[in-house]
Amino acid sequence: MKVQAVAKFVRVSPRKMNIMAGLVRRKSLEAAREQLSIRPERAARLLLSVLDSAAANAYENHSLDRSALIVNAIEIGQGPRLKRFTPRAFGRATPIRKPTSHIRVVIEGEKTVVRTKKVKPTTVASQSKASETEEGQRSNTKESLGQKQAPEKKGFLRKVFQRKSGM
Repeated sequence: MKVQAVAKFVRVSPRKMNIMAGLVRRKSLEAAREQLSIRPERAARLLLSVLDSAAANAYENHSLDRSALIVNAIEIGQGPRLKRFTPRAFGRATPIRKPTSHIRVVIEGEKTVVRTKKVKPTTVASQSKASETEEGQRSNTKESLGQKQAPEKKGFLRKVFQRKSGM
């Protein structure tokens, strides 16, 4: 089964990204992750995140085993260029083109994993115990923190000097 992940408008040149993609095409997922994780280039780090996203899609949506996945295809497309200008001599301006990339990673796997769903028991007794423990925690918060409560006294001076007196 083929599963894909897409990242668009990534701020790396498609030429640089295609070099990293050539390193991991048609390799196993583990080998591709290992290869990209040791590379110092920024393109490798971005491609690794898209590869991880594709692996997560395969596991969560189709229950495919991560150890049996293979990088089937990586397509690097050219995105729109950001156009900027820099000042030059004699009042001129020179254009700067900042390229973007579109990345599409397709991984393939056949072996499925049997996953069990965790079901929480929702009985009346467990709900009442949970509410009792929450109330107990609320009442004991100041006592457990070791804070002393000031005695309840009324009066103008008590309000004004409450912080300074330390009570």
